[in-house]
Amino acid sequence: RRVLFRSQALLFRHALADFYRPGFPKLGVTVWQFDRIVEGFLPKVHTALQRHGVTADYYAMQWFLTLFAGDLPQSIVRRIWDRFLIAGWQVIVQVGLALLQEVQSELVAFENCEVLTFLKRFARSRRFQPEELLRTASAFEVSHRMLSELEAAYSWEDSADAELLIQENDRSNHRVRWVIQRRASPVPVPDGSFETPGEMPDRKSTRLNSSHPRYL
Repeated sequence: RRVLFRSQALLFRHALADFYRPGFPKLGVTVWQFDRIVEGFLPKVHTALQRHGVTADYYAMQWFLTLFAGDLPQSIVRRIWDRFLIAGWQVIVQVGLALLQEVQSELVAFENCEVLTFLKRFARSRRFQPEELLRTASAFEVSHRMLSELEAAYSWEDSADAELLIQENDRSNHRVRWVIQRRASPVPVPDGSFETPGEMPDRKSTRLNSSHPRYL
């Protein structure tokens, strides 16, 4: 009964049923969000995966469809689900980031065919300590607002140009500064090469609105 209650609560409270509708529309948004979040929080992992042409579609769909039930021990899954019931989808994203951070040094060394196999299996083959994994996960300051703005960016006509920029923690309030913006296009410089302009703007001016053309 407890398992049945947890399953029903997960499906209805957090609209998980939307993941299993024809065409999996919610799943497409979610894996796209996760790619942007990995790029923002774990740039080394993103660079390594991008070098191999690997996106979250290849390894994270199973995580999201099962909420890690097919990849992590049940003792850890129960802890994740308990937090998910209280805090929502950000917990799943944080755990995904924690898993990738665990193996980021290894991803750089893999060949393309090897990295795909590794990403699909490593969570099952490694022994994670629940407290340590959840502590690492909670250190990633993923918020509902961040997820909502990324979901809005997914509807942009050129959503592939959207990127999440993360700046170091603001020690005054222990929060990260972040912005979702269009990826800057490389511009030519006098020596014939290209560089990408842009730097982290002030957080107050980073809302997606029509008054700031850079963030349309």
